[in-house]
Amino acid sequence: MVNETSGSDRMFAERLSRAIERSVSWLLDCGADEGYWCGELEADTTLESDYILYLHVLGRTAQVWKLANYIRAHQLSDGGWNIYEEVPRS
Repeated sequence: MVNETSGSDRMFAERLSRAIERSVSWLLDCGADEGYWCGELEADTTLESDYILYLHVLGRTAQVWKLANYIRAHQLSDGGWNIYEEVPRS
């Protein structure tokens, strides 16, 4: 019995391999010669949420309202949050 998807599987594997090679090449081109990448450190509101819990455990909740306001300011209209800013949700 002949596998009818072998040709399409092979084409997919070739396209995937090329995409990975291009991605690796792009990433390596973005790095410094010394082997590191320089960029702004960004995160979602998970860090602030974790910090609220940490402060609660320590009993130091006086400044929690500032963190909570920051988190609410980044909440989306559907009630969730983006992992990365400026990335549309699907």
